[in-house]
Amino acid sequence: MTVMLPIASAACASRPPSPPPKPPPPPEVPADLRVCFGGLTEVPDRDLTVGDVERLWKDERKRSAAKTRCGERLLAWIDAILPGLR
Repeated sequence: MTVMLPIASAACASRPPSPPPKPPPPPEVPADLRVCFGGLTEVPDRDLTVGDVERLWKDERKRSAAKTRCGERLLAWIDAILPGLR
């Protein structure tokens, strides 16, 4: 019996430490940020008039500006959540 006690305690001492707890999952990306990067300007499958080209160009500029603003909001959201994830 005295021989078994040191063997049992030696086995406990060599056990590897428990892994650290998993961090919580990151929050979901807000829906308004998830959808704002989609969509392209639809170009009709026909000869375009000068007015068509001007309208399409203006539409694409508006979409580009909206995507830039959305990207800025996405970066601000990431900056806001990063401290809580570290």
